Amino acid sequence: MIFFLSKRFAFSSSSGLRARAIRTLLTIVLSISISSLIISIMDSLQDGLLKTAREVRSFDAIVDGSYKEEIREKFPNASVFEYLEGEALLDGDAFLVRYIDSSYDGSVRIISGDTSSLLIPYSKYLESGWDNLEITVLDKGRSGIRVPRVRDVSVSGVYVTDLGSQFDSITIFLPIDDAPEDARAITAIKGISEREINSLKEMGYKVKSFKEQEMSLYGALVIEKIMMYIVLSLMFLIIATSSASSAKILYTSKERELAELRIMGYEERYIKLSVLLSFVIVILLGLIGGAITTILLLNIVRKLTILPIFISINPKFPIKGFLFFSFFISFLTLCFALRENRRRAKKDIVEVLGGLSSATFR
Repeated sequence: MIFFLSKRFAFSSSSGLRARAIRTLLTIVLSISISSLIISIMDSLQDGLLKTAREVRSFDAIVDGSYKEEIREKFPNASVFEYLEGEALLDGDAFLVRYIDSSYDGSVRIISGDTSSLLIPYSKYLESGWDNLEITVLDKGRSGIRVPRVRDVSVSGVYVTDLGSQFDSITIFLPIDDAPEDARAITAIKGISEREINSLKEMGYKVKSFKEQEMSLYGALVIEKIMMYIVLSLMFLIIATSSASSAKILYTSKERELAELRIMGYEERYIKLSVLLSFVIVILLGLIGGAITTILLLNIVRKLTILPIFISINPKFPIKGFLFFSFFISFLTLCFALRENRRRAKKDIVEVLGGLSSATFR
C-alpha cells in the first residue's frame, strides 16, 4: 500500500505534478551524468600527469648516493639506474643537467641523434639547431674552490618527453663522464612499492618516494579537485532548491487527500513515509538514469580518443564522485521534503477538509 501511494504521489497528474516530477528526474539525470563525466575526465588527466611525472622526472623512488648494484641485489625485478645531477648555464639560460649513461631509464624519446655529447630538448633545438653551444658549470678548481668552467659543447641529439615543457624546457643531458666532481649522485628506482621504499629507509638509505618528491604537484591537484567539487555542488544546490518548490506544491495539492487518509485510519507515520518515498522514487530513477547516461558518454569519449581532435585519455566511471553527488542531492531533497512535511502536519484536519480555520467551528 505504501509503495502504491508513493508511486501515485510521485507521478500524480493533478496540478502538473507529473510534468514537474519528469522535469526533476531529467534534471537529475543530466546533472549527475555531466558531473560524473567532468570528474572522470579530470581524474584521467590527473592520473596521466602523475604517471608521466613518475616515468620521466621523479620515478618511484630516488636514493642519495651511488648504490645501483646494492639495490639491484635487493630488488632484482625493479629497474635501477644511476645518474648525476647538477646545474648549468647553456648560452646564458639556466638548466638542470642530468649526467647519464646507457642504463638511464627516464622515458626520454630521442627524436634525432644520440647521447654521445649534449642532448637538448626540442624547444632548444628550434632556437639553436645543431650549432655548438657554450655551457658553464661550477667545478672544483685545484684549490678546492668551486669556479665556473666554460666550454663549447657539440649537440649530439634532440629529445622530447611526455611531460612536455614542465621537464623539457629546463633539462639537458650530458654523458656521465662529463660530470663535475661534486655533482650529486642519485640512484633511481622504478617498479618498487611503498613497503619496499620504507624497508630501504629502515636500512639507513636516504630515500625519497615519488609522493615526497612531488608534494607540490599533489597539493595543486588536490586543490583543483576540491574547487571542482565546490563548483559542481552549487549546481546541485540549485536543483535541490527546485525540489523544495516541488515539495511545497505536492503537499499543497495533496493536502486534502492526506487528511482523508488520516480520517480513514491510516497511521500518520505510514502517510509521511509514503510521501517521502515519492521523492525517493524520483531521485532513484534520476540516479539510475544518470549512471546509464554517464556510461554511454564515457564510451563515446573513449572512442573519440582515437581521433586527433581529442586528447588521448581513458576515463573510468567515477564511483566516489557519483556516490558523493548522489548523496548530496538525495540528502538536500529529503531535508526539504521533511521540512514541508512537518510544517503541514501542524494543520488541523478540520481546517484542511472544511477550508475554514479551527476557530470557526468553536
